[in-house]
Formats: sequence, C-alpha cells, structure tokens
Amino acid sequence: MILEETAALQRFWLVRLLERYILHRVWYAHHPDELTFYATPVECLQRMMVAAKPSVQRLHLRSLFVRGRRYHITPRENGFQMTTTSKVLWRYRRRTSSAVVLKGDFSPLGGGVTRISMNAHISIIYLLRQLFFPAFIASIVIPMPWHPNVIVVMVFALFALMWSGQRCHSILEAKEMLWFVRKSLEDFAPEKLLPVGEPVDDIVSDAEDFEEAWQRFYNDKK
Repeated sequence: MILEETAALQRFWLVRLLERYILHRVWYAHHPDELTFYATPVECLQRMMVAAKPSVQRLHLRSLFVRGRRYHITPRENGFQMTTTSKVLWRYRRRTSSAVVLKGDFSPLGGGVTRISMNAHISIIYLLRQLFFPAFIASIVIPMPWHPNVIVVMVFALFALMWSGQRCHSILEAKEMLWFVRKSLEDFAPEKLLPVGEPVDDIVSDAEDFEEAWQRFYNDKK
C-alpha cells in the first residue's frame, strides 16, 4: 500500500514537472490570464467581433491595427478562439501566418458580471513550418566530412536560433491579442478601487464632523 502511494505521488510530481517546465515553455506562449467585466458573455463577444473590424468610427482603437494587424475571432461553446496576422512588408497582399491560438472561456458570475479565462498556445502548423528549414539545413550539414563536434554544434545552433525567434514571435502575438481583449472591452471594465488603508481627506464618519467639514468647505468657496 505504501509503495503504491509513493508511486502515485511520484507520477503526480512528474506530471506537474512536465506541465510546468516543458508545456509552459514549449507549448504555451503566455501564462493563463483572467479578466472580469460588467457585461454578459454575449455582449463581450459581440463587442470584440465589432472591434476586430477597423473603422473610422472607432479611432480610439487604431493602435490595435498598426502594421496592418488583424484579429480573427471564432465563437466556440462557452467562449471564443482568436488568431492574429499582420502585413508582410515586402509582399503585396501577403499576410503572416498565425503563430498562436488564443482561447477564452466565459464564466458568468451573476449580476451581469463575466470572467474571461484565457490561455494562448503555439499553433502546431506554425511550429512544423518553422522546423522545416533548420531540419533541411541539418540534413545537408550532417553528411559533411567534418568533426562530429562541429556538426553537433552547428545543428544545435540552427534549432536554437529557430526556437528563440519563434518563441519571441509567439509571445508578441499572445500579448497583442490579450491587449486587444483588454482594449476592446475597456468600457465594461470595473472601475479602479482605492487601496485599503489609503487616506481619503473628504470622507467623514459622523454628523458633527460632517457639519464642520461642510462649513469649512462653504467658507473656502465663498
């Protein structure tokens, strides 16, 4: 019995280790995020889908579309899925491929309040495309009559450079989409509350203090 519990505990920690140190660094492009808005899930989705279309009537959102960036939103059960692309500067009418898929889940909290839980992971298609070029170069380098250490270093450098560039690009796309959600739903965002313990000068607690404060205010305005 003790051996079985020990084995189960080891498997649990192995899964946690795999999820924390591999999935979050290889598969996910951003840590899960949660936002709360004073709107229903339908209102949130409709507002985002409208905001995804550039318009002169929404110039306050123009910063979301710099460099020809566009957002593609697909409704899903109890949530949505989003990708983003931008213009290729050196190719007319050509757009970049989506590197990240953002998935959001709506959780109604009652009273017209909705929590959106979001996570962004790397697209499998994009990852395979990025692996093709270094794999092709590696297939040319490996048969070369060079020292094995040189070949290993070159192949490792190829994949390391590919991975670092792909990782930075994926993180950027994830942040762009998260910023789009925040910006498009900012009218539904809760107002910022004062921190607990912060002094407020114009709040009084009883009638006598109120009369004194009101008289002082009246005299100042005379």
